[in-house]
Amino acid sequence: MKTGDLTRRRFAGATVGVAGAAALGSLLPAGQAVAVGERRISAEYESNHLSGTAIAIRPRSYPVGVKGGLYPNELVVVRDILAELDGVVRWGGDFTPAKESHFEIGVKPGHPRLKGVARKILGWEAGPGDQGAGATDAFDPERRGRARAFARRAA
Repeated sequence: MKTGDLTRRRFAGATVGVAGAAALGSLLPAGQAVAVGERRISAEYESNHLSGTAIAIRPRSYPVGVKGGLYPNELVVVRDILAELDGVVRWGGDFTPAKESHFEIGVKPGHPRLKGVARKILGWEAGPGDQGAGATDAFDPERRGRARAFARRAA
């Protein structure tokens, strides 16, 4: 998969719980697994899967405790998405123990940033096609700078 393809498959539905997981699943190539509601818990944060506020993309490929599974270009895209979603979505690759397949809602229900990100994502769907997935270059120097600044603030 080319980097541009991965960028176009941005995690546009990641902030809407189980519905977000379904949206993420629809963005993945055929045969790629998305786990929601997995009952086996290896790390405390995995319990968020049971409430529908977390998903795991290809969980067997990126198990708990393993880091370094993403290519550098994939990591750029993940960091860009996290920055654009303003901390509403958190990534398991930043957790201890790490799980690079894990993404979860990082704010409480009703939080203003959650509502704002949900509106942003809905706007991508309603827009004329120049917003959201496919319209973003995660490698643009300005976007990379924002993603790096966000990563420093979030650390």
